[in-house]
Amino acid sequence: MAMPSMTTSEAMLGMSLRTTTMESVQDMSGCRDSQKVKYTAGSFVGKALTWWNSQIHTRGREAVVGMSWEDFKTLTREEFYPSNEMQKLETEL
Repeated sequence: MAMPSMTTSEAMLGMSLRTTTMESVQDMSGCRDSQKVKYTAGSFVGKALTWWNSQIHTRGREAVVGMSWEDFKTLTREEFYPSNEMQKLETEL
């Protein structure tokens, strides 16, 4: 039996909750702003880990790990929640 697919709004809500949860964990852990990207990427598995490793290979470890938290969130949003999905969400709401 196939699992039902997630709606765009469910996917976007999930992304928002994961980001909020990760930011809460960072705060509770005393994670400095300069460590947030590295801290978060350390939790990646599967497709996300493969994608992260390709970013390191393409951009260089220092550039990727040294990016701002806001740039990191934008980059991951673009990779895992493409703009066409964002447009679907806007029309659903």
